[in-house]
Amino acid sequence: MEVRTACPLDCWDTCTVLATVKDGIVTGLRGDPENTTTRGFLCPKARFQLERMYSPTRLLHPLLRSAGGWKQVTWNEARALVCERISDAVARHGSDSLYYHHDAGSMGHLHNLSERLFNALGGATLPAGSLCWGAGIAAQVHDFGAYLANDPFDVLNARTIVLWGRDPAATNIHLVPLLKQARSLGARVIVIDPVKTASASLADIVIRPMPGTDGALALAASNHLASTNACDTSFLARNSLGYDGFRAISSRWSLVRASWATGVPEGEIKAFAEQLLRRPVCFLLGYGLQRHKHGGKTVRAVDALGALCGSIGVRGGGVNYANGHVSSRLVNLRGSELVGARQTRTFQRVSLGDEIIAASPPVEVAFFARSNPLAQSPGLARLEQALDAVPFKVCVDFSMTDTARRCDLVLPAATFLEQDNIHYCSWHNHAVFAQKAVEPLGEARPDWGFFSDIAQDLKVASFPARSALEWMDEAIAPLVAQGLLPGAQALLGQSIRFPGASEVAWADRKFATPSGKFEFYSERCACEDPESRGYAGFVDPAGSARFPLTLISRRHPNALHSQFYDRIGRPALEVFVSAVDALARQVSDGDRVLLSNETGSVRAVLRVDRDLAPGTAYVFEGGSPSNGQSINYMTPAGPTDIGLGSRYNECRVDVSADNGQDGLARSTPSP
Repeated sequence: MEVRTACPLDCWDTCTVLATVKDGIVTGLRGDPENTTTRGFLCPKARFQLERMYSPTRLLHPLLRSAGGWKQVTWNEARALVCERISDAVARHGSDSLYYHHDAGSMGHLHNLSERLFNALGGATLPAGSLCWGAGIAAQVHDFGAYLANDPFDVLNARTIVLWGRDPAATNIHLVPLLKQARSLGARVIVIDPVKTASASLADIVIRPMPGTDGALALAASNHLASTNACDTSFLARNSLGYDGFRAISSRWSLVRASWATGVPEGEIKAFAEQLLRRPVCFLLGYGLQRHKHGGKTVRAVDALGALCGSIGVRGGGVNYANGHVSSRLVNLRGSELVGARQTRTFQRVSLGDEIIAASPPVEVAFFARSNPLAQSPGLARLEQALDAVPFKVCVDFSMTDTARRCDLVLPAATFLEQDNIHYCSWHNHAVFAQKAVEPLGEARPDWGFFSDIAQDLKVASFPARSALEWMDEAIAPLVAQGLLPGAQALLGQSIRFPGASEVAWADRKFATPSGKFEFYSERCACEDPESRGYAGFVDPAGSARFPLTLISRRHPNALHSQFYDRIGRPALEVFVSAVDALARQVSDGDRVLLSNETGSVRAVLRVDRDLAPGTAYVFEGGSPSNGQSINYMTPAGPTDIGLGSRYNECRVDVSADNGQDGLARSTPSP
């Protein structure tokens, strides 16, 4: 028997999956050939998830910390303890003393129900911002009014394709066949990335700016197009607001200035700008280019360049960063309306440790689901300190992660193969009404189901006990009422192209901004940055004399954030530097080195990347603090210019030979 479900990873592709089930066991997974976007093939992480599901180390029963270590307790005991702690905290400090931390470690629309409990209790403290895409999302909301993208297959209509900070060979494998097909039809592919990625093999032109300087490159290209009268003047006149102000800013970015800022030769910048005359131009943006202080400005600059190229609302075009079509059509189920007019408290994800330490009222009970902040958060030492002071912490997960190890109660989560859910992503417009393949192992259950149990125990009327199918019906109720979808029962086990999705975003040139136009100048953004109108002030490539290397992270095709890092085949943390930087520090490929800055240090193995420009270093993301592979003791806390995004890729470090002295190199703050 085969059951149709979908991969729950926070990935561009969200593959439709066919699970083979025999005698109540999932014996294999394969891609669904009927999904025309994910095309019937899966990346290695699908297999890893099946192995994890049946791993002997998987969590299958509630565990409570005790003086003698972890002890198994029943679900009833766990529920009673959680209810007691919640009731006590709310009675003494109000519902703000509850903190619920969630993220995208396991996707699926029904997981939003977990937040419903806390809204029903009066509004607990919730995380704000994003470790992933926040600055870019805010930028596109300022410019377009919402974040939408052209259909993936529309790339076949492009004559020029710009992969800007995007590495589909590692992160978006179902885009790769489309890029190859587009090239066979005559399209040229440009890859812009500080490092030579696997996707460079797909490119006709490769441009390698210094980290954090992509905005300067975009503004210089815009300046060149405007100076040579090569802009889409019709779009600018009829469909945009504030171009004159933008032109005043872009005019400051000559080829000479941009070359100094980016490290890209003047001739390459000019050639890039002139390549954009080969239209339509499809921009495909990744998330790394906005993970620094000026990330929002950077994406706004690329959006503006797309507008000048005539790429907005046309076939073969688009400034494609993310696609929120499916999520915007569903009822979110979080129950935000239950809080009423009360302003609930939020903590920024990017400075979580400081937020918890300064909180008044204090956090008495913290919950963690679908996230591993004690591996992924910047300013990690501060977060460890903060959480150690929280009296009671609960984690719902598949395995004993770094976050779970620091909690008091750990609850076993069901995998995607053990539950019904609705899956979608931010690239294509398919949604999968995933069907449970097998019953959960042990006492595992969906995390939202646990929070539903707590709601029943606390007699929270606004979070009624319902089945997954009933909640799915509520999520699609407006679409059912409009006759656009049947009920959830008919959709269960189906993969569909979601109704209302356009092949070309903004084809009618009616934008969701206050003006109804593409906004080079946004009143909302101007309030945050009136001096520059959201564009100036990019990262200084000269950097710090003490820590001269900019450390960025790359995605390995076998891992995703902190999941499956052990499958990349590197038992020790590796840091990659240029041959010039290695020689200057008198270290060689394979040497043990100390990677450090003013906030922390780790031991690593040096790797020389001869394609890397001096001044840049990189690691593969996802290492664990518990095994000394995390760099997040060194990554900067604090938000991006807009969107409360992360600033991982402005981490300044240096590399030195490891002298082996105890205490000098560790995954904790330096003394």
